[in-house]
Amino acid sequence: MFLKFFKKIQILFQGTALLLSGCGNQGFMTSIAHDTGFKEFLESKNRKPLDYAKVRTIPYASMSVQLGDNPQAVLILAYVAGNEQQWHSANHEMLVFNRGQINRTFGLSNDLEQVIYQQGFNPLKHPLSSIDTLTSSKGIISFSSNQKSAIPFTTQFEKVAVETVAVAGNKLNLLKIKQTLDVPQLNWHVTNFFWIDPRNDQVLKAIQNTAPGLEPITIEIIKPYVQATT
Repeated sequence: MFLKFFKKIQILFQGTALLLSGCGNQGFMTSIAHDTGFKEFLESKNRKPLDYAKVRTIPYASMSVQLGDNPQAVLILAYVAGNEQQWHSANHEMLVFNRGQINRTFGLSNDLEQVIYQQGFNPLKHPLSSIDTLTSSKGIISFSSNQKSAIPFTTQFEKVAVETVAVAGNKLNLLKIKQTLDVPQLNWHVTNFFWIDPRNDQVLKAIQNTAPGLEPITIEIIKPYVQATT
């Protein structure tokens, strides 16, 4: 099921039109014409690394997604509401981000259903760049494959340093944030990383574990979302 999900994402550009994102906080859907050349590129069984320049020609925000060592796939921003962004495949699988962190998934073999911060720093309300050198939080988390909901977790965010990192073919100077996440009831202990543009607090790259039993997801923003001005 897990590989099936990403195979569906890889054929995101099949069909005569795509449902993609517009701009603004309320979000809206629109369609664009199918690009045969790009479709053939994504469907190639022996794909080379993504042609980021070609992806950037799509007039919508886009990101690359890589699950463990699997080939990269492309997701398109489909909806924006405040700090929440929904990135969709053509078959309605979805990754939901809040301030650059995945806080819900739909279509994986073990979905992340909710993350609620109850004590300490809340990275869903405040940018990661605003943390002190080391900041702790507590909350509850839920997964689709576990009968228990609202499982307690503890986490720490650490501001590491500004470093040069490759993002979608570009070398950028980004602020690195390290997160350690512990869910003792499930014996799940993971480390996540986020790289942030210090000019606008936008997460441009991340390596994030979303649920027990799944490999970490690496995301790189290819074409960032820019809010429309009126």
